[in-house]
Amino acid sequence: ASPGACMTMNRGAMLCRRVAAVTPGRVISRRLSTPDKKKPVSSGSPLGFLGAADVTGDGERRMQVTEYDEGGFEVQGDVYIPCSIVLLSHTAYLWRARTIEDIALETLQLFTVVHPRPEIVVFGLGRSPERFLGPEVTRGLLDQGIAVEQMGTPDAVHTFNVLNDEGRPIGGALLALEPRDLGEFGDPFAATWR
Repeated sequence: ASPGACMTMNRGAMLCRRVAAVTPGRVISRRLSTPDKKKPVSSGSPLGFLGAADVTGDGERRMQVTEYDEGGFEVQGDVYIPCSIVLLSHTAYLWRARTIEDIALETLQLFTVVHPRPEIVVFGLGRSPERFLGPEVTRGLLDQGIAVEQMGTPDAVHTFNVLNDEGRPIGGALLALEPRDLGEFGDPFAATWR
């Protein structure tokens, strides 16, 4: 099924997913089944990220990953992002990392420049990681006073949601379960990542 199609998810619920697509300089999200209820999405490209989506609208509601599948994540119950993501308490960012090898300290600078700085960053490293982050990445974040927690993406989604619900300053860096190749047909971000 295409990312915009209604799909039967776990517990038999129907989920009409939103599709997040990139145009130069901004992220657009719209529900295909009810176009009259478009939600505004702001954009940006901080520190090498492809784009940012403030999907909360008013900035009051804390970020939640409500669903995930092989290729991406649904945040706030209605915005589907078909790639890896980086999360702060109120914001989701599209993330270029597709595999553990793509994760370097440079791709995580967002966590060191925001205020308040996250106490902990929860890393989702795929389905069930066989490898973990390099010592230069973990040491670089620890030197900035940021704790690092590494686990599989499904567990990281749950951990991020629980800690964020507690109101703690937290970050999340979640790799999609099945990373896409840049040239894969149907990847709306492939053309902008060259």
